[in-house]
Amino acid sequence: NIKMNVDIFFPYFEGLYLGMTTITLSTVLDNTISKSYTKDLIKNDTELYIRALQANYINLLLLSPIYYVFVYNYFLDLTKTQTFYIIDYSLLVVIHNIGYYMLHKMMHKVKYLKYMHDFHHMFKKTIATVGNAVEPSEFNIAYVIPFIVGSLLVQPNNFTFKCVIMTISLLNLFIHCPNFKDLNMPKFLVSPGQHMEHHENYSGTYAAPLLNIDYFLNTKKD
Repeated sequence: NIKMNVDIFFPYFEGLYLGMTTITLSTVLDNTISKSYTKDLIKNDTELYIRALQANYINLLLLSPIYYVFVYNYFLDLTKTQTFYIIDYSLLVVIHNIGYYMLHKMMHKVKYLKYMHDFHHMFKKTIATVGNAVEPSEFNIAYVIPFIVGSLLVQPNNFTFKCVIMTISLLNLFIHCPNFKDLNMPKFLVSPGQHMEHHENYSGTYAAPLLNIDYFLNTKKD
């Protein structure tokens, strides 16, 4: 019984804490520096804004903790000391960025997958909360699978894995925050302006949230 409490409840609340942290940060951004943009979104389509909030709660507070229990029990190396492993961290971030790029592009190009991504692209103008305003099907495939594959391949400890999740989550909020749209970034990194252009045009570049895979592959906008 003690082992069950450790294997289920501890990772569940770890996942729940990460989800709550992400929602809190996006809410703070939306209602402070992005307050005017949030008001415009609510004014233009209140129902869409409410759907964005609902998607955040479902994805981050319902689905994420369940996935975290699974990964914690089966893919993390709990024998490693709970310190920060820079190599594991770097590998996981790269794997996630590559995985997301591939799956994101598929949701644009593969006819039978496009429906998953339609909701996210209803937001022509973005705020931080839009970063996780996706259908559960898209969240499961494009957001979660790269983490699962990465944890299977790298087998990080719990602390390093949490650091990767928070890094990706923070960057996801960053590239959807309109206040940073004009920020100049190195070409090998995804800029908020680049991602917001993707939202406006529903095409072009597919990398997110850190490494500009489109730049590395020298792909042209389409």
